Amino acid sequence: MDNNLDLKVAKTSRSAIDSLQNSKSEFQSVIQKMDTEITELSQEVRIQNGSATSSSINRINKLKLHRKRLGDMLAVMDQHGETAWEMLRPEAKQTFEEVLLARQ
Repeated sequence: MDNNLDLKVAKTSRSAIDSLQNSKSEFQSVIQKMDTEITELSQEVRIQNGSATSSSINRINKLKLHRKRLGDMLAVMDQHGETAWEMLRPEAKQTFEEVLLARQ
């Protein structure tokens, strides 16, 4: 499963969150995957027309919340740039791993 691979890479690969530029790329990639997943799940819910399960709706909401977290962290990275990267890296890494775990 793609999500398990994402999580494994995030935990074992220093390259995922080693530099500001790589981190931005990783965050953007996960955001794109989440956007796709949100779109697909939303279409399924619309097709079910009122008979959608609460688990599907909960999944969409969870993805949206975590997508916002990634977007907010990405904005912080853009604002602070390289100068504050060393201070931001632990929080960025934790956010990234939590989001990947939530996507499973």
